[in-house]
Order: sequence, then C-alpha cells, then structure tokens
Amino acid sequence: MSAVAASSVAALLVEDPRTIGEALHRRLLELDLESATGLPSVGGGDPGDDTGFDVVRRVAEALAGFLTMPLGDFVAAAWQQQPAVQHACRQTDGRPGATRRIDVGEHTLECVQRPCVELDLAGARTPVLDVAVTVALAVERVTVDVEAGQVVAVGAGQGSCVAELALARPGERLRRVFVRETAALALSAYRCPRARPVGPARSGFVGPEVTGAARAGIPGAHWGRLST
Repeated sequence: MSAVAASSVAALLVEDPRTIGEALHRRLLELDLESATGLPSVGGGDPGDDTGFDVVRRVAEALAGFLTMPLGDFVAAAWQQQPAVQHACRQTDGRPGATRRIDVGEHTLECVQRPCVELDLAGARTPVLDVAVTVALAVERVTVDVEAGQVVAVGAGQGSCVAELALARPGERLRRVFVRETAALALSAYRCPRARPVGPARSGFVGPEVTGAARAGIPGAHWGRLST
C-alpha cells in the first residue's frame, strides 16, 4: 500500500480536500448556525442588504481557508518540544549562522488548534462558531534542522495520522464532524516560512497566525486562537 501524501490539514480530514468547503457548509447547516447569529442565510449580500447575508456559506469558506494551511505550518512548532531539538536550540540560540541537524527517531506528536469565528454585528463582536482541530501524528523518523535557536526545516518522513475536526455553536458542546485515520502517510520535507522563537511563552503555540476576514470576506471577522 502506497503512502498518502497530505500537503494540508484539509487533506487529512477528507479524501478530496477540494470538497472541504461544501462538506463544512453541510455540517454548519446541521448546527443551525443562522439562529446563533440572528442573520438570515438566504443570499450572498452583506449584513443589512435586502438580499440577505449567507453567514453559513461565509463561515464555511473561512474555515475551509484555515484548514488549507500546510500541514508543516500546523505541526512545525510541535517538533520544538522534542528534547534533542530543544537542546540544539539552546546550543545555537543567539549565534547567527550556527546550525544543527537532529535525527529524531520514532515519536508521536499531537497538535490542537482552537480557532473561534466572530462576526461584527451592529458594532459588536459576536462569536458564531467554536472549532477544535486535532492532528495526532505517529512519525517513524525525521531530521530537524535548527539554526540560531530556531527550527528552520523538517525533512521528509513516513508515519500515520488521526485527524479530527469538531464544531459547536458558542457555549455548546463540541461535536466531531470529521474523523479520519491514515495508516500510511508520506510527510513532505518542510521549510519554516518565518522564525519561531523558542521559549516558555511560545511553547504551547502551533502554526501561524491566521486572519479569516480578508480571506473569506466576513466583515469584522477574526480568528481567536488557543493551542493545547
């Protein structure tokens, strides 16, 4: 059996990542998201327009955009929790040009992000959706490159994965809407797009900052984020 190559979080959750937007739209309709916002979901206009505002469609698009982030962005910081990698970061911290390559043997990573979608309604930010994205990777072996105290690249590898997406209206219990297990996963080599400081203040964070408003056209929307 050939290994599945997953370039994004969406590709871990569904077989064809191009369908993630429509799949999310169906799940959000099941959550009755319109009643959580007080907005109709009957058209493509902006809030206040006679044509209505398809809030469910917009939220689905925003969340789909979030899930298309590269898998490397989602899990890169998790490798910094490996003791050998932390040691290499300490050795090279504050030393421009100092590098180390660490061979990390068989290990497991679990990464969680909890974005929250909010809309600007009548000048007030209104939460409309709670999200939990969990990716658990069992990795056979990878190399991690460290430069000047930061992880800058992760080599290709093999492993397996369980990915899960849970959704809820604000204040309600999260409900799993996608759970998918990949027995053979091909991890592409990955180079970090920007520096990620190492230290207690950042050790719980996974992945980049994401702004949903510009990418999804939701007026006043933004992503709040917690990682565990």
